[in-house]
Amino acid sequence: MKNKIGTYLRQHREEKHLTLQQAAEQTGIREPYLAALEEGDFHKIPGDVFIRGFLRNYGNYLGLDGNGLVEAYRTGSEPEKILKAGEELAPVPPAPSGDTPSSPGNPLLNRKKRPRRKQRLPLHRKPGNRQSHSTK
Repeated sequence: MKNKIGTYLRQHREEKHLTLQQAAEQTGIREPYLAALEEGDFHKIPGDVFIRGFLRNYGNYLGLDGNGLVEAYRTGSEPEKILKAGEELAPVPPAPSGDTPSSPGNPLLNRKKRPRRKQRLPLHRKPGNRQSHSTK
C-alpha cells in the first residue's frame, strides 16, 4: 500500500511537468528523500516523523491534501480513497467581510487591542558615578 502513495506522488509531479530537482528546491526536502518517497522506500528516510512531515509538505506542494497523504500512510490505505473522501466534505464558508474577523461566541476575537507601551530606554550612568566593586 505504501508504494501506492509513491506512485500517486510521482504521477501528480509528472502531470505538473516538474523534476525532482525542482521539487527539492521548492520544498526544501533533499532530492534523495523525494525519490525515496516516490519509490516507496521509506526506510531510506530517517524516522517516521520525517516521513510524515515530508509527505505532508510534498503533497501540499503538489496541490494535494498533505494531511490526507499522511493519513493514508498511517493507515496503509490507498491515497485515492482517503483524498476523495476528504473532497466530499462540505466546503468551508468564507469568512465574514470586514477588517477583522469577529464571532459573537468568541470573546478573544472581539476584544479591543491595547495601545502599545512606550519602549523604555536603558538608563545610562555618568562616568563619574561608577561604583567600585572592591570591598576593602
